[in-house]
Amino acid sequence: MAKDAIERFNHRFQAYIYPSIRLCLQNYEGVAASILLCCAIDLLAKYRSGDTEKRFNKRKYISFLDDYFPGSYDPASFYKFVRSGLLHSFSMEREYTILCNDADWAKEAHLQVDPKSQTIVINPHVLLRDVHATFKKYISSIRSDAEVKKAFYVVHRAIPLKKQQISWRKMKHMKSSND
Repeated sequence: MAKDAIERFNHRFQAYIYPSIRLCLQNYEGVAASILLCCAIDLLAKYRSGDTEKRFNKRKYISFLDDYFPGSYDPASFYKFVRSGLLHSFSMEREYTILCNDADWAKEAHLQVDPKSQTIVINPHVLLRDVHATFKKYISSIRSDAEVKKAFYVVHRAIPLKKQQISWRKMKHMKSSND
C-alpha cells in the first residue's frame, strides 16, 4: 500500500505537472513555464514539509531548495524574486530575467548575470531539468528516509495529488439546452 501511494504520486506528478510546462516551453512562453515550475516546487516543498496548512510557505520553499536543489541557486533570493515576484506581482523586480531558449549558449546563461541588464538570467529549460532532477531525488528520499516518508504521507493523506483538469467532452451534461 505504501509503495503504491509513492508510485501514484510519482506517476501523477509527471503526468499532470510536466506536460503544461513543456507546452509553454515549446511555445517560447518562458514566463508561464517559470511560474508553473515555481508552483511545482511549492507542491514538492509542501509534501516535504509534512505540513498541510497554508502557512510558513516561504520557510517550506527555501528549506526544500536548500535540501534538494543544486548549490548554484540562492534559495532566499530565488524565492523572493522568482517565486514570489512572478506569482504575486508578475514581476521579478529587475533582479532576474527569463531567457526561454533551448540552445546550449542559453542554457549556460542560466543563473549568470547578464552584463547589459545586470539581471540574473533564468532559463526555464534548465529550471525544468533541475526540477526534474530534484523530483527524482525527492522520490528517492521518500523511499529511503523514514522522516521524509512520514512527512510525505501526512500531506498525501490530506491533499493527494489528483488531476485538476477535466476534458470538456466529459462535461456534456453541463451544456445548456440553448446550445
